[in-house]
Amino acid sequence: MQNKKTLKELMKSIAAGRFSALCNEAGVNEADYVRLAPDAEPELHVARCLKRLWLFSKVLNLGEKVNTAKTTQRKHYPVHEVIPDEAAPRGFRLAFRGYDYGYDFARLGARPDFIKPEAAEFVGTEFHEEYVELAYWNNQCCNQ
Repeated sequence: MQNKKTLKELMKSIAAGRFSALCNEAGVNEADYVRLAPDAEPELHVARCLKRLWLFSKVLNLGEKVNTAKTTQRKHYPVHEVIPDEAAPRGFRLAFRGYDYGYDFARLGARPDFIKPEAAEFVGTEFHEEYVELAYWNNQCCNQ
């Protein structure tokens, strides 16, 4: 990541260019982040989903590091509601409900944190399909 865009400028650029623009802003090869073939192992899909989401965190945190042990640092993340929907491709939908934050260093999980609440809201709304994929493949892992 070599540019010095503001968060607002980055979000506008990424919204217009979607995931390709995110990879461009990060200076990474998009091919390394392509979704896997459906017949790949669910665990590999989860890892790829997380890799994609962590890239959002890396770019949108503007170089500031999220520090799990720093209990005074707010760590924002999107919050979604799962809505069963047989007509949806994955059998459910996610409805963005806002963002939350925590200071607790004991909260560990497989979701990227954002320094700014605007970044968490942006990714949670503009790229909710990333969370749908993660939820779907995570569920497949649990139900093997």
